[in-house]
Amino acid sequence: MPNVPTAEPRSAPAETPAPAAAPVRHVRAAVIGTGFAGLAAGHRLAEAGIHDFLLLERADDVGGTWRDNTYPGCACDVPSHLYAFSFAPNPRWPESFSTQPEIQQYLRECTDRLGLRDRIRFRTEARSADWDAVAGHWRLTTGNPELPALTADFLISACGPLSDPALPDIPGLDTFPGPVFHSSRWDHDFDPAGRRVAVVGTGASAIQIVPGIQPKAERLTLFQRTPAWIMPRLNHSIGGARQRLYNALPAARLATRLGIWTAREAYVPAFTRNPRMMRAGERLALAHLHHHIKDPGLRAKLTPDYTLGCKRVLLSDDFYPAIAADNAELVASGLAKVDGGRLIASDGTVHEADALIFATGFHATEPPAAAGTTGLDGRTLSEVWREQGMRALRGTAVAGFPNMFLLIGPNTGLGHSSMVQIIESQLNLVMDAVRRSEALGGAPLHPRADAQDRWNRGLQRSMERTVWSTGGCRSWYQDSTGRNTTLWPRSTVAFRLATRRARAAEFRPEPTGRPEVRQVASTDGVRLHVEVHADACPPDAPTVLLVHGWCCSTLFWRHVVRRLRRDYRVVAYDLRGHGRSSRPEDRRTGYSTRALADDLEAVVLATVPDGQRAVLAGHSMGSMTLLAAADRPAVRERTAAALLTSTGAHRLLKESTVLPAFLGRARARATDLVLGARAPMGPVTGLGSRVLAWGILGRDAGSAAAEMSARVVHACPTDVRVAWSKVLATLDLRDGAGKLDVPTRVLVGTDDRLTPQIHARRLEAALPDCTGLTVLPGAGHMTPIERPDEVAGAIRELAGQVGLVGPTGGAE
Repeated sequence: MPNVPTAEPRSAPAETPAPAAAPVRHVRAAVIGTGFAGLAAGHRLAEAGIHDFLLLERADDVGGTWRDNTYPGCACDVPSHLYAFSFAPNPRWPESFSTQPEIQQYLRECTDRLGLRDRIRFRTEARSADWDAVAGHWRLTTGNPELPALTADFLISACGPLSDPALPDIPGLDTFPGPVFHSSRWDHDFDPAGRRVAVVGTGASAIQIVPGIQPKAERLTLFQRTPAWIMPRLNHSIGGARQRLYNALPAARLATRLGIWTAREAYVPAFTRNPRMMRAGERLALAHLHHHIKDPGLRAKLTPDYTLGCKRVLLSDDFYPAIAADNAELVASGLAKVDGGRLIASDGTVHEADALIFATGFHATEPPAAAGTTGLDGRTLSEVWREQGMRALRGTAVAGFPNMFLLIGPNTGLGHSSMVQIIESQLNLVMDAVRRSEALGGAPLHPRADAQDRWNRGLQRSMERTVWSTGGCRSWYQDSTGRNTTLWPRSTVAFRLATRRARAAEFRPEPTGRPEVRQVASTDGVRLHVEVHADACPPDAPTVLLVHGWCCSTLFWRHVVRRLRRDYRVVAYDLRGHGRSSRPEDRRTGYSTRALADDLEAVVLATVPDGQRAVLAGHSMGSMTLLAAADRPAVRERTAAALLTSTGAHRLLKESTVLPAFLGRARARATDLVLGARAPMGPVTGLGSRVLAWGILGRDAGSAAAEMSARVVHACPTDVRVAWSKVLATLDLRDGAGKLDVPTRVLVGTDDRLTPQIHARRLEAALPDCTGLTVLPGAGHMTPIERPDEVAGAIRELAGQVGLVGPTGGAE
């Protein structure tokens, strides 16, 4: 136990209440990392109209691997114009192969150019991510005291496989007296001048570090287990005239990018189907070696004994001259042991050093971040991958981890081209999955296990003929069992096609906490289907009651429910004849505003606890239900505040703008005929969804909103739709608006054609205690589907105004 100092006993001070827990921030999406992948994810989310997201960055600047790797000579081995976003081109690259400072500066500029800086939380390391099956979202903890925890509907891991350095476990390393560091954590206080420096590794980082420090070091010793194939880099400057041309004529820059891409894609057959095609490249690489290395013994040490491409092909014009220098020594063996300042190689030779630099790569096949990510069955991603091998569906999603996406995931790496293309392709799948989830009412999605298995079996079959499997080497591309879980065995075109959308047959919705279902009887015997969502909120949470509109059901409120259920006890019910509520036996009296009021009163009495009051929110005919019941004592006693969205009190047909104005006085009659048409709506089709969307959605509504709206509306029985259309045609609830005397908010979209803004403005004037009118630009009639954040936010504000604040203080 800790040694706690004691003090003399004294009288206990007066108790003070414990400070309230910091609000837990909820976002639609949390993106981990701000390298190429993280910034691209943020851009695509914003482009899709999802602005409630955060990018979590453990460092104090953007850049990812290009921020972390600052060793001497650090540069890219993919041509500059291909190693850039397609949506944020850079015509000012100064060289054909850009350096680390140039690439990081480009990413900084993209951050500001794409408007992402305000979305980034720097010095915020995501320490754990756990799937909450009841709430249906991810719970994250961070190392930032200002944002210690947050929840997110979607989790996008954009930290990549080259973010956490791999340091070998070498006996005696702790006895080394000098500086020891990894290439990706370069010690900038270290000066190699006059020192004996040892470098471990001969991969992509080492061949850049060696030329950077060899001229300054007294002695440079390089430990090499396996030689690499090294090709000429052929870097050249891009002059100001060409930069100005690319800036003024984007077609010229695109032509350059296309030419580079085409040349790189030409290598694909040699890598993936016929490694013998690599012989021409081997001859070029050997000529490059012979040109720079004259010593036969050193040349032999540097000559690979495996096929070109089996390990990563490296590019350098200055590594060979550096290692051939008089002050450099190549040890053709790995480092086996450290004894103080003595480095003992695997071949038994002993070498003295004052500084030790590890250029030993990263945890590419065992990413540490996976250890902190827990899925459906309580196992971490690391545990799942240890058992099954590192795998994902199309390199992007993992079975058992709903709404989680990996950018640069398993089998997405390239041996020939730019990873930026892979990232952008993956985001096509990610954003389509987000859209599908929205269309399913926010249901979390994750891959079917059989689909994931099929995909990975196919990948491993494709690997059998590749140079990585047949080239005679062992590389970091492979896991401990020898499976290549890192690279993509086809072209970038094939990957783009494979990830262009999230295939419905490969994903399944994951049920979240199920609501308590009740049957409430109305005065005339109609059985009302009621859902009470109370599994994710505290037992004493205040109640919010949601009433949907004409032709809808409780599904209509799914997005709003998900945003409220953590802090409120949310009740929703199907209006009579809709969803799973029964139809009235007497069609003459069973479809009326009086019946709507009877139903609401019955539900309020059955679901709002005695002595408590609730916030009531209605949409369209649901809001009309609130007006119809405004004078019912039971409803008045248990209502604290009300939200009326996309609705009106009278003259609904006369002022509808669904049909064109040129119809004149006939427009109201034509609208009546259209809305009350007895023809069945039939199955949901693309054309039908677009026609429906034009009538009920706003210009800013996405395809997910259109798809969900169509699913909800098409499910309404034709006879019920027709019966209620007759009620709406003659409806007049102005008297009810005058009697709804609780604090009431009105909300309407600018593009609402069914109940245009004139209705909302009349209600604002008629309500005794209207707290405000909110007009949503670009929104149509289906506001809870189109703008669930704003609708849920309005409910939270109303609840706060009347003292019904949830435990997080209303924080989203």
